[in-house]
Amino acid sequence: MKRLASVLVVSVLVVGLCPLASEAEQLPGPVVGQPAPPFTLTTVDGKAVRLADFRGKTLVVNVWGSWCPPCRLETPDLIAEANAGASRGVVFLGVDTTESADVVRAFVAAKGVPYPQVVTTGTSDFAKTYDIRNYPTTFVIGPDGVLRARHADNVLPRAQLHAYVAAAQRGETAPLTSAFQAQLDALLDPAQYKFDGDPASVHAAVTQAAAAIEKADNLQDDAMDDLSRDHDLLRTAAEEETLRAKAIAAFAPVASGDADLVLLARLRGDEAAALGHWAYADASYNEALKHAPNDVDALSGQAYAASHLGDDARVAVLDAKIVAAAPSYSTYVSLGRALAKSGNLAGAEDAFAHAQRLAVQSPIATAWTNLYFARMESAT
Repeated sequence: MKRLASVLVVSVLVVGLCPLASEAEQLPGPVVGQPAPPFTLTTVDGKAVRLADFRGKTLVVNVWGSWCPPCRLETPDLIAEANAGASRGVVFLGVDTTESADVVRAFVAAKGVPYPQVVTTGTSDFAKTYDIRNYPTTFVIGPDGVLRARHADNVLPRAQLHAYVAAAQRGETAPLTSAFQAQLDALLDPAQYKFDGDPASVHAAVTQAAAAIEKADNLQDDAMDDLSRDHDLLRTAAEEETLRAKAIAAFAPVASGDADLVLLARLRGDEAAALGHWAYADASYNEALKHAPNDVDALSGQAYAASHLGDDARVAVLDAKIVAAAPSYSTYVSLGRALAKSGNLAGAEDAFAHAQRLAVQSPIATAWTNLYFARMESAT
């Protein structure tokens, strides 16, 4: 599980939870090709903006945060595309769901961002309706009000953003195409995993599918700042969910022994998290931890679920266990953020100090660590 079923589940998980469907469900959030959900927001200058106000124009909504390295990386391209598109009826709107208006004003002034900015919260109607989990996330809405692109992570290179915008102006969608995306598509193609046959064959196929999903996640993490490996995070997540659902349906009747039950519970937890079913995800990861108390993937998944359930204290406890099992700059950063959010600022500063020491050999890791640390400092 990155921080980004079957009827037998009742006997495996907490009694009273309903199993998810054995076929892949659609991921939450607005659907490309369908009308964009309406919204009413307020800019940092106090002006009300509604989706309906932009009818007849192509609207690019960029959800971002000044603490977010990929957001900073794509800012020059967003500015350039906004300036270039202004004469063609293309308008941009920035939305920050994590920071104050003062922080947003300072950032856009320093960077020369020319388009209006909104400050809202991660629990706002907008954040829920548009399923804001990734920073940045960019939505392109056509003049007809139809959502034409939904891109999680930075939109790089700029040519991809321009393709989204140009297609939206024509009333079309422009799917992302790249050699790297084709690699991800092939890796996650369910046809290559034989989920039928005897229990041993099913076990082998499920193990291979789980490894493929993990590999796809790792490849995307590695490609985050690589312009030559642009990819569609949400499309890949949907492909992962299709493969995962098939693996769960095949594995549930034959899973036996601790290792199998841990894998099955983790798969169910990952599925529930992808679909936004946080209580079910929490219970699934908890089942995995009954069989393997130090399983880092299950701990990480449960921490992710607990954060969405608003249990900050438990997130900090789980992140401390992860650090003990797998110390790294990133796990210490997660711990520092969790401790700060739960009110333990001294513990948070200590965790960030550990992260900075572990990140010192990597400029990128150091930048990430310092940005998150600065976000904590500015919030306190």
